[in-house]
Amino acid sequence: MLESVDTPAARFLEEVARGELPPQQDQELRNLQHKYNKHGHHWGMDKNASFRVNAAAYAQTLIDHKNNPDTEVSFGTFRGATPVIHYFNPITGLWLGVFADSTISRLATFMLDDDQVRDLDEKGDVRREREIM
Repeated sequence: MLESVDTPAARFLEEVARGELPPQQDQELRNLQHKYNKHGHHWGMDKNASFRVNAAAYAQTLIDHKNNPDTEVSFGTFRGATPVIHYFNPITGLWLGVFADSTISRLATFMLDDDQVRDLDEKGDVRREREIM
């Protein structure tokens, strides 16, 4: 099993968790906000709370997931093509994908369904998001 990997996204999450919302990383903040709005409730975030209020808590939740001893770390792909570092916790079903080929801090976060877990195990790939209410 791989250990956690230092990437621009990992460093970005650390900054946000400390309460720093760097304006020079506006694209990364928009990406993180999109993930928060769409999937934050899977990670224990209040659906009704704003991203600006919960950005640090959300980033810390993702860091905690990444560092959790139950989280499995592997290299693979996202949607069949994009190199990604997978952080999947089989106990919670939560997945964090950190884009490995990027100098920016791109992330994908959601809960995997059974087909996605099988694809991750067999092919090292997460192909699509699924809507879990």
